[in-house]
Amino acid sequence: MKIGFLLLRDTFLKTMGSLIQASINRNHQVYLFTSDELTGGSKAYQRITPEKLSTFSQHNVELAPLLLKDLGKLKEKFLLDVLVTHEGYYVLNEYLTEIQRARKSGVKVISLTHFYENSMRLIESLNYFDKTYYLSRFAVDIHFRLYGNGSSIAAMESSYGGRVEAMGSPMFDQLKSINAKSVRTEFGIPQGMRVVILFAPAIPPETRWRFRVWGQASRLKRIQRAILSGKWTEIADAVFVPTMEEIINATREFCDRNHAFLVVKSRAKQRDAECLKTQADLYLSGEEDTHYPVFTSYKLLAIADVCIGVMSMSMLEAAAMQVPAWNIYVPSAELDYPPSPLYPKQKQYHQAILSKDQEGPFNYPGVITNIEPRNILKWLRENGLDNAQTDPRAAATYAQKYLGITDKPSSDRILDSLELLHSFAKMEPKEEELKNDEVDLAG
Repeated sequence: MKIGFLLLRDTFLKTMGSLIQASINRNHQVYLFTSDELTGGSKAYQRITPEKLSTFSQHNVELAPLLLKDLGKLKEKFLLDVLVTHEGYYVLNEYLTEIQRARKSGVKVISLTHFYENSMRLIESLNYFDKTYYLSRFAVDIHFRLYGNGSSIAAMESSYGGRVEAMGSPMFDQLKSINAKSVRTEFGIPQGMRVVILFAPAIPPETRWRFRVWGQASRLKRIQRAILSGKWTEIADAVFVPTMEEIINATREFCDRNHAFLVVKSRAKQRDAECLKTQADLYLSGEEDTHYPVFTSYKLLAIADVCIGVMSMSMLEAAAMQVPAWNIYVPSAELDYPPSPLYPKQKQYHQAILSKDQEGPFNYPGVITNIEPRNILKWLRENGLDNAQTDPRAAATYAQKYLGITDKPSSDRILDSLELLHSFAKMEPKEEELKNDEVDLAG
């Protein structure tokens, strides 16, 4: 089977790397398609370079630069059988016509998940791909429930004729290959010393509540901002919710009392307050992150005694690694993203994923501990690392239910599915491939 992977940013290696390696191990002909079209400006640091692909270059793979407008010519140029994309509908929304051309020519085009993004999209997104792989049954059910228009989940699955599968994510296959001792050596963390990780919260303009309340301005200015913006309900939070500087100072004191090493892990695309850098024993901006063979955050979690975050998917990754996760809980209603035609039910989606009113990824006893923003300083003063515990049985159940982790690696399960899809494709007349799922591309 000739299988290609569309690598538009180095972050895609987190999701695809293990699946690429599994394809190599099974002796498939592997193509790595790269393009700089989505990595200009502030994302230039995410460009795919030969060095970043060096793990695979020693194998029988073909590195091929590609213009996205040529996606429809993959069969003609490479005799490709399968193309794997990362979150295809979102990333390639401007190139859906080219994707359909590729499918009509005989290429099976796959959308590979990353956490729960599939659940946020229009259900029609499934029409553009031969397979869409979800993280878990939970993610499948959310998507069909949001966009089913009253149809049962079983009826929805029947309508989409096997194009949907819950397969986990290859990124979690990395978790079995981490050497904790080597990680400590790599980052200069003393062997035997306990470790606290604070994932620096994203505070973009869209999360206006967090931007106003957790900025570095004085409380008076925060109150003024709430009043000027007409957010009267935020005045109490402007008074009582601590600033990020107060939180990092309290975390520093917590680590000193518990003789722990403090790591602040950020992302290169955000600008952190200076206090996050100065109070940490180790500050990682994210600019030097590796995504494969082991994602930088996974290395850190492998040695962590507790991680602290703010409504971050890193909390779910901590849960996957059975690391106690202390989540500063911000209600989903506080998110205020601008409307998008691709995601018409954002609010319902955020409620399903982030709600504390029902069991879910951010509300699971024994795995994730939610802390109200007003209470985080008190929590850090009154608790110690000995209080940071995870219920192993609950964590194992959580990992399977919400992250699709099973005894069999996700890469092997996905590759089994792709090989089956390819074997059926060889028996299908090409002209009939899209007979039952034509899409109105103009609309």
